[in-house]
Amino acid sequence: FSSGDLVLQLINDILDLSKVESGVMKLEATKFRPREVVKHVLQTAAASLKKFLTLEGNITEDVPIEVVGDVLRIRQILTNLISNAIKFTHKGTVGIKLEVISEPFFASEDMNDNNKSTTPKQILSSQNSDAEDENGEPGTTVWICCDVYDTGIGIPENAIPCLFKKYMQASA
Repeated sequence: FSSGDLVLQLINDILDLSKVESGVMKLEATKFRPREVVKHVLQTAAASLKKFLTLEGNITEDVPIEVVGDVLRIRQILTNLISNAIKFTHKGTVGIKLEVISEPFFASEDMNDNNKSTTPKQILSSQNSDAEDENGEPGTTVWICCDVYDTGIGIPENAIPCLFKKYMQASA
């Protein structure tokens, strides 16, 4: 990436954040292959890797070959998480694990800037009434957990309260 590309990506990320906060972010429902997304994210990260790390993708057999979701957003999130993991991992492993779960677990409700309670379930839920499989039957909802993991330095205790504050970052 050039410096211009990085600035453009940062601006696009900020614009996306403002869309999410204002409730105008539209998620696209398209068919995609989760294994291909993980492969692409890891190959892209490997191409710009400047240190010796093992990048790995672990995908359980029960993850469907093809799913419906917003592939651009999923790729964007995984790319950002992998980039952060690489940044804070000096040796060892960085990876992505995909597995099917029975339903998502969310520890607590969050408060947004307008002091309205927003749970991740509300954010993630979508109208999927027109989703059909290849036989024209209604599709099956599958929850896929995406874990990004690393053997990096971890998050210092004093930085944990800042984790979900906008534009905050612990020092590298």
